[in-house]
Amino acid sequence: MAAATGRVTNIKKGQFPSPPDMGHVVAKVTKSGNPNVLVSERGACLGYNTLISDMRALPIMKRLGCPAVFDATHSVQKPGGIGAASGGEREFVPILARAAVATGIAATFIESHEEPDHAPSNGPNMLPLDDMERCLRILMGFDALAKGLADATTDRESRNGIERVQPAPDMGRGPRRSGRNKETA
Repeated sequence: MAAATGRVTNIKKGQFPSPPDMGHVVAKVTKSGNPNVLVSERGACLGYNTLISDMRALPIMKRLGCPAVFDATHSVQKPGGIGAASGGEREFVPILARAAVATGIAATFIESHEEPDHAPSNGPNMLPLDDMERCLRILMGFDALAKGLADATTDRESRNGIERVQPAPDMGRGPRRSGRNKETA
């Protein structure tokens, strides 16, 4: 059993269990003495040949006490979608990855290949390698924003029941921009 190695064990949620059901799986691994567990969301089966990623699953799985990972590649898979093999919709990989990273997850799993259409497996789901750097830069920006908001403190005002979010002291506001645009600079 992988848990017995003591190494980090990434457990992907199957296509049918609910996110809270993963608590039983995590408990089985941690009871073996291995606290190094990640839980991954990879989509749930909806009808035939379609996986759907419910972004609510990510914060729910984070509550299990493990880092949550989003598998953007397999989340766009269409099992059996092209007859004898699985298909996929790679154009949705960056979109779903951004949504997942915005929830404050620990990591994103994305498969890439120089020529996805000629990859030995999962090609229809893969992001072309030429698109990976741009995708990762964008995800890093989303991650910084999500983690900054996650560190915010809340200040409830008693009047009107208004809730304001105050930036945590270490959040900073980033560089100031001058009033000039590129054409006038």
